[in-house]
Amino acid sequence: MIVLCVGVLASACERDTEPAADLVRAAPHHDRFATFERWAHRTVRARTALSDAAVESTLFATLRLERAILAARVVRVGCREGSERCRGWRFQSAGASRDAQWREEEAWQALSWRSRRLEGELLEVCHSDGSGAGLGEPYVGLARQTDEVRVEVLFRAE
Repeated sequence: MIVLCVGVLASACERDTEPAADLVRAAPHHDRFATFERWAHRTVRARTALSDAAVESTLFATLRLERAILAARVVRVGCREGSERCRGWRFQSAGASRDAQWREEEAWQALSWRSRRLEGELLEVCHSDGSGAGLGEPYVGLARQTDEVRVEVLFRAE
């Protein structure tokens, strides 16, 4: 009976280590993510006054010099698939591995996001050690979706 209880307790603890590890990986990037997320919301709201090229340039301007960022994506939510209003924008840093194809939708769809609470906020987190799916280097991803947009940012793992 005691062995069974210890086994159940040990397996419960193992399941709890993954959320904790996700939070440790994500915490150093939280402030940069929050800043970009606010910027993305403002830019997408102003989209009607700008061309798509201007939106993309403006949207990712704050990330271009950030060495810690590998890629980012902003997608409008709640629109008909395929409509112009549904268009999303993607950014891949010049320093990202040549093997990584973050401008391709399939690369973003392959990420495994998990909900986590970080500094009182509900976010989605993903990570990789760089060995899977040919992504080329380790990363930590943070994402959040509101009624308007979904913002996803991949940071170099520290």
